[in-house]
Amino acid sequence: MTLLMNDPVLTLAAGRRDALIGALLGDALGGMIARFRAWRLRRRHVRALMAMDDRALLDLGIGRSEIDHAVAHGRAAEPELPAPSNSNAPAGRRRAA
Repeated sequence: MTLLMNDPVLTLAAGRRDALIGALLGDALGGMIARFRAWRLRRRHVRALMAMDDRALLDLGIGRSEIDHAVAHGRAAEPELPAPSNSNAPAGRRRAA
């Protein structure tokens, strides 16, 4: 039994195992802390928007009932307008360079 306890191969394997467990726990704990901080930041933004009056919210393009969704997901992108055509150019012809 004493021979196995002093075996350098087993000691090295135990050290790697402990390092791996520490890394995994560190990553899990770090992820939980990051999610908690993101949640607190979203709550802070919700409180700030809830403190605004309805007119200010409408200026931003959201209603009071849409605040939680807007903070979590953002607003939907506005559709892009087509580029204006040049009304001075003749139709179907290209100008020579």
